Amino acid sequence: TGVYTVEQTRGINECISKMQRHNVDTLIVVDSLKKYLGTVSITDIRLTGHVVDSIGPLIRCNMPTVQTEDNARACFDQLIESGSSYLVVLNPDQTVAGIVTKTSMASAMAEQLWGDFFQQMSLIMILKRSQKKLCLHLYLLIMNSRFWRLFQKALQW
Repeated sequence: TGVYTVEQTRGINECISKMQRHNVDTLIVVDSLKKYLGTVSITDIRLTGHVVDSIGPLIRCNMPTVQTEDNARACFDQLIESGSSYLVVLNPDQTVAGIVTKTSMASAMAEQLWGDFFQQMSLIMILKRSQKKLCLHLYLLIMNSRFWRLFQKALQW
């Protein structure tokens, strides 16, 4: 997922313009070496932006982060449990690699789920010529597979 960064020394108006240009309500804040510092949102700017010159004092450090080498399932669990709409993904040197959103996670899961499902379905269609047997076999495949459990978990969002 796309990520928009801004250095901590940038001005309030510049940040607002960047948010408007990219249609986002939050920017990822980095230092001069591009290392992650936190986030700044339009809400933070609206509440206290009129009393500061740069976004430095408005940086929030409470956004959950993960590392690029972290386990995808653990990241998925953290995203769900945190209640956040996204996770900031950091490289080993603490620079920003990107973000993972619930939407991007769901898309990846659906691609995996339906990609594997349709591959198996094609194989079943070759093996079963009768439509009735095919429907029953597909139903059993879905109900007894890891795909059904993944799909149910995705629906719980």
